[in-house]
Amino acid sequence: MMKYPSKTALNNLILVVLSTSLLIQCQFRQTTDERTQLIQKICHFLWQAQSPDGAWHSSTHGLLKGGQAYTPFIISTLAQVPDSIYPLPHPKLAQALQFIRQKMHKQLAGEVNLVLEYPVYSAAYSLQVLTLWGNANDKKLRQQLAQYLINQQFGEKRHLSPTHPAYGGWGFGETRLLAGEAGHVDLSITRRVLQALAISGQLNDTILAKARQFLYYTQKNPQDGRWQPQVDSLKSQKRFFDGGFYYSPVVLGANKAKWAEDSVHQKYYRSYATATCDGLLAWLAFGQRADTLAVQSAQKWLLAHSDLHFPAGISPNDPDQWHEVMILYHLAVRAEAYRKLSIKGNWQKSMLEILRKFEQKDGSVLNPAGARNKENDPLLGSALALLALL
Repeated sequence: MMKYPSKTALNNLILVVLSTSLLIQCQFRQTTDERTQLIQKICHFLWQAQSPDGAWHSSTHGLLKGGQAYTPFIISTLAQVPDSIYPLPHPKLAQALQFIRQKMHKQLAGEVNLVLEYPVYSAAYSLQVLTLWGNANDKKLRQQLAQYLINQQFGEKRHLSPTHPAYGGWGFGETRLLAGEAGHVDLSITRRVLQALAISGQLNDTILAKARQFLYYTQKNPQDGRWQPQVDSLKSQKRFFDGGFYYSPVVLGANKAKWAEDSVHQKYYRSYATATCDGLLAWLAFGQRADTLAVQSAQKWLLAHSDLHFPAGISPNDPDQWHEVMILYHLAVRAEAYRKLSIKGNWQKSMLEILRKFEQKDGSVLNPAGARNKENDPLLGSALALLALL
């Protein structure tokens, strides 16, 4: 005859189940509260750091004291914070938008030092901000910014043929380049321009066709004939394309993971996490017109290299120590990519734990080892941390 547990045993079992459930819920609330509290601290710090002119001026890096590069990036991040966590202070937002309008009018008129102010980068974020949080009076400026960004894409109009490594990408926006010169070109700026043009509804097939070629090139995709190996070897082709990205086919020294050789001594640039996140986000800006296989390959690379403590692909033994320099940027762009892909798991909790190590007493976040990537600046470091937490 089957024996049923006593009433006392059942009650004890129910109490254990309820206690375990409550413990899990409390732990979840505590983690959520910690995240919310850190977001609130960062928001408070950044809004308090806003200058009376509406901008954020770096006191850490002189090249960024003008505020043109920092302000649209920081405001684009702060404005994403839900009001339930930190209500958006609209008067301060209005001040920031006015500063951005003034700076962009001067940039388009050629009245600012374009190289120092990262013109393409700042124009891309300004276009995003004015599209999402501006007003009807910004329509003409938005159109001008979009056209400026379109004109900055490297292609035939800038005397670069499809065989040039920079073809289809974007760079700093130097104004003194000779015909056929590219200057600085990288994947990070390229993805931000594509996102800005997508948000403002200015992407078209001509832009995308060129950008597609640049993304194939930096993803080492065999579909781009420029990356076909000299030796007719399928094995060699597969080693070139692993789904990941590198940073720049033009500024070769800026590729943090350096280069390697395959079995037939063919040199190639290693993929690494921050570049792969930027490349993936660039593909996703294409919307329905993205190369599905390229997106899936980049996602597969990121999930196979999922360590959050440093950008995978960059050797800790490298004398430049880029794995320590880019910690906050890595968390920010990986979080952006994971959110776009709806990646599940405990990565958000893990990021929170890492970021707490860089939290300062005044509510800011910075990476003391991050000077070369400006992560030692509490303004940039805090904005990157906020992106990782959203």
